[in-house]
Amino acid sequence: MNTMTEQRHIGRPIAADDALARFFLERLSELTARQDAAASTPERTALAQAAFSTYLDCLDLGLGEEARRILARERTESNASDVPA
Repeated sequence: MNTMTEQRHIGRPIAADDALARFFLERLSELTARQDAAASTPERTALAQAAFSTYLDCLDLGLGEEARRILARERTESNASDVPA
C-alpha cells in the first residue's frame, strides 16, 4: 500500500472522498482566517505553518485548485478589511 508521499512522487494524486476533502478544505479555510485575525507574530507564524502543511495535504489529495481558491478568497477578504471606510 502506498502512502501519500509515495503517491505524490509517482505523480498520481490520491482520490479523496467527499468527507476527507471537506475536512482538509475547511481546515485550510479556518487556519487562514485565524492567521489573518491573529494578534501576535508568533501566533501568525504558527498558523501560517499549519496552513501550509494543510495546503500540502490538499495537494496530495488532488485538491489543489480548490485550495488555491480558498487562499485567494481569504487574502481578498483580508485585504478588503484592511482598507479604511
